[in-house]
Amino acid sequence: MVQLTDADLAALQAQARAEHRPAEDVAADAVREYTARSAQRVRVQAATERVVQRYAEALRELAGR
Repeated sequence: MVQLTDADLAALQAQARAEHRPAEDVAADAVREYTARSAQRVRVQAATERVVQRYAEALRELAGR
C-alpha cells in the first residue's frame, strides 16, 4: 500500500534494527503518531479560532496599546 523510496526504506530498516523490532511495527507506530499529532493540530487550530472569535474585541484593544 505505501511506496517508500529506497532512502526511506533504509531509514525505516535502520530504525527497526536500532529498536530490535520489526520494520512493520515501527512503520505502524509512525503512522499512529503522525495521525495523532495531525488530529491534535486540527483540534488546537479549531480551539484557537473559537478563542479569537470570542475575544476578538479584547484582542483588538490589547493590540492597540
